[in-house]
Amino acid sequence: MVVLGALTFALLLGVAPARAADQCRPGAMLSPLPFSSFQGADGDQCNTTGTAGSYDWQKIVTDGGFGTGGGTTLIDNDTATGLNVFKGGSKEQEPGAWGFTSDFPNNKTNILAAWGYPDAQPNHLFLYLAYAREDATGSVNYNFELNQNPPSETFTTSQGATVIKRKAGDILIAYDRTGNSSVVINLCRWVPTNPAAAWLTGTWSGCTDLTASGLAQAETNLTFPITNFLQGGGTLNAGQFGEAAIDLTAALNLGGPGQAPCADFGAFWVRSRQSGSITSDPSDFIAPAKIGVNNCGRVVIKKTTVGSETAPPTKFDFSANFNAIAEGTPDTTPTAFQLAGGDMETVIKVQPGTYSLAENDPSSKGYDLTGLTCTETGAVSNVATTTSLATRTATLRVDSGEEVTCMYTNTRRGQLIVEKQTQPDGDPESFGFTTATGPFSLTDGQIKTLAVVPGTHTVTETARSGWSLSNLTCDDADSTADAAGRTATFRIAAGEIVKCTFTNTKAGRLIVEKQTLPDGDAASFGFTTDASGAGTFSLTDEATESRDVAPGTYTATESAKAGWELTGLSCSDGDSTVDEDARTATIVVAPGETVTCTFTNTKDGRLIVEKQTLPDGDAASFGFETTAPGAGTFSLTDGGT
Repeated sequence: MVVLGALTFALLLGVAPARAADQCRPGAMLSPLPFSSFQGADGDQCNTTGTAGSYDWQKIVTDGGFGTGGGTTLIDNDTATGLNVFKGGSKEQEPGAWGFTSDFPNNKTNILAAWGYPDAQPNHLFLYLAYAREDATGSVNYNFELNQNPPSETFTTSQGATVIKRKAGDILIAYDRTGNSSVVINLCRWVPTNPAAAWLTGTWSGCTDLTASGLAQAETNLTFPITNFLQGGGTLNAGQFGEAAIDLTAALNLGGPGQAPCADFGAFWVRSRQSGSITSDPSDFIAPAKIGVNNCGRVVIKKTTVGSETAPPTKFDFSANFNAIAEGTPDTTPTAFQLAGGDMETVIKVQPGTYSLAENDPSSKGYDLTGLTCTETGAVSNVATTTSLATRTATLRVDSGEEVTCMYTNTRRGQLIVEKQTQPDGDPESFGFTTATGPFSLTDGQIKTLAVVPGTHTVTETARSGWSLSNLTCDDADSTADAAGRTATFRIAAGEIVKCTFTNTKAGRLIVEKQTLPDGDAASFGFTTDASGAGTFSLTDEATESRDVAPGTYTATESAKAGWELTGLSCSDGDSTVDEDARTATIVVAPGETVTCTFTNTKDGRLIVEKQTLPDGDAASFGFETTAPGAGTFSLTDGGT
């Protein structure tokens, strides 16, 4: 039922006249309204000659007035199954009880299409209207309605219909012609019964005949066919078309005593009536579509976020210095409001001028402002809006009839988590780390969380004496770990959390201790080992050899020494083992553990048997037996040993 929206038309003075084959109003042309160049009183669509520089719908169409800006086209679709007429009993001033149905209205009330085109001149806001109907005869009784809310701002009636919400100050433009009489244009304002629910019931109040006061002109093609430029050509028969031009600045007394200086309407629609009474029951309708009818400006602030959101969604704070009469939707305080991702704040009745719109620093909420763009449409003359991403500020230069739309894009920071683990568990040693944001330290079991902008970040651990980085892992596929370089490279997307764990293993200590019997003997004993450092070393009594080693299993073997026996070999822990026969200690060192293995050597003694005889010098030989090493028996004579 609805449809095409809009482009603000920049008025050009050069107007091509209608072609000879075009069907236009015969006879002399009437002058446009003061301050306007639109031919609203001739009942056709041709750019016929008349007042120099004047134009009609033909030029608006040619210049793209119904593209993407201010002009709005409404097309009825009577063949559709949608709801396109009012149910019987629907009352004009009781929208809360409206019902819609799918039916064919009678020819007299069947509207085929309607058009609305705003023309914001420096000192006057004009609205040009047109319609096409099925019936070429009979009276014309239509209501064109302008709403301050956009078409999307709706409610559900008691009959289940979806209807745009009216606000106090919405306007109704009644278009009436009976027989051969002149078209009469009345303008009424909506006064709600209950301001808190302005869309349910109210009255169209203060209706004023604009044609009688010279603030509007209108005509139909009552007696002549015309070329239908608004729909690509073809012919509208006599009586099927009507148009109007209205000076809204004068009609609404904008800026006059006690009146607001701004008008701002965002939706446009049309319906036919059962009779000439403005408040008679509605019949056919074409649903609301977007339009931009305003002599001041409007600002639309949109918020989008990048990165997974939390629940409830994060809201971002904005501040602005809009003029006192500016009105915000949905936040009614347009100078201080909040938006979450996907939200939009529309500020209307912004008087022409320069304003500052800024988002508060979102970093405390875990976000950064990564995009700020503003677009402008609809201005007759334009001074460009500027933006500063660094200060999160848009300097809005709002012109008459302009809509400025600013998009603030916030990207959620990721989280970079560094975890420290040690072996042995619970060791109090502190380990230093460096990042682009500065250094920090962690002990076993601690973590460091940094909020970072999406991208690549590195964390490097400082080498610590007595410790080795035995493992470095990250919990996502994009990030990498370089244990040799002691560096984790985090690759973090918007809103992503990545943890890298640095595991350090404390070096153990292997001690070989030498003990001798007798104590203090100067003999030196040689050893071989596969522990780190020199493979061989020597020790004397009470001396030790100490090696810092990675956790693991090592051996220390003592070389045999003549005149000495290995009489003791022991280690200080239960995991290590000794083999005295092989003169070897097998030393098992856990992280941070110190293991001492003691080799005890006993020096061989000397046994001397001396023979003395009386008389001295006797040659007799005496036999002996012994358990000492060597021959078990031997013989001695006097003085022998």
